[in-house]
Amino acid sequence: MKNEIEGRLEEDKAKTPTTLEFKGEPLNYTYISDIRDIVLKKDNWSECFGVLFKRNEQLRDQFRTRMDEIQDVRDKVKHAHKVGESFTCTEPQVQRVLQNMLWILAFFNQYKEVMDILDQSKSINIETRDESKIVSLGRICCTISKRDAEEFDRKVKELAGKAVYKAGGDIVLKLESSEEKFNMPKKKLILILALCRKNGIASISRRSFNEYKIHFRTGNSMIENEIQA
Repeated sequence: MKNEIEGRLEEDKAKTPTTLEFKGEPLNYTYISDIRDIVLKKDNWSECFGVLFKRNEQLRDQFRTRMDEIQDVRDKVKHAHKVGESFTCTEPQVQRVLQNMLWILAFFNQYKEVMDILDQSKSINIETRDESKIVSLGRICCTISKRDAEEFDRKVKELAGKAVYKAGGDIVLKLESSEEKFNMPKKKLILILALCRKNGIASISRRSFNEYKIHFRTGNSMIENEIQA
C-alpha cells in the first residue's frame, strides 16, 4: 500500500512544472479504502487505532461498514462519467454519508480535545470551595479534592520515582490506562494535568495521538500543595 501511495505522489510530481514547488503529502494521495485498511491493519489496530474504538470488535466492524458505504457513494459519483452515465446522490444517501463521517470523526476527535485542554491550560478557571477546587475549562468541569491531589501526587512518585521533585522526572501516560493507574476519571486527570501545566509544575508533550510525555521540573514543591495553594 505504501508503494502505491508513493507511486501516485511521484506520478503527480512528474506532471508538476519544474518552475513550481511541489508540496504533495502522502496522505493526500490515499483513497478511502487505503485509510480503512491502514486503520484495520492488525498491528496498527492493536497498537494504535483500537484504543479509539475501545478495542471493541463490533465498533471495528461498524467502522469497516461505514467506510465501505462512503467509498461506494464516492466511487459512483467519480466514475459515472467514464461509462457515459450520470449519478446523483439521493437525499438519504447524502444523509447516510454525513452520518457515517460524523460517527467516525467523533472517535478520532476525542484525543484532539485532550490536547486542546492542555494547550488552553492558561485559560482554566479555578474556584476554591472548602478543601476542594472547582476546575473548569469551557464545558468541561469537575471537583478536585485534597484526596484527589494526594492520590495524584502519590502515583507520580510511584511512576517517576520519589526524587522527582528534587531531580525532575518523566512519566509516559496512555489515556486508556489512566483511570486504572490514577484511580480517577480521565476528565479529572486531564484537568489536574492542565493545572500542573498552568502552575509551571510540569511540561506536557504529545508522543502519539493517545500517549503523552509529562516532565516534572526540578525545584518544585509537592504537587498536592501546588494544586491546593
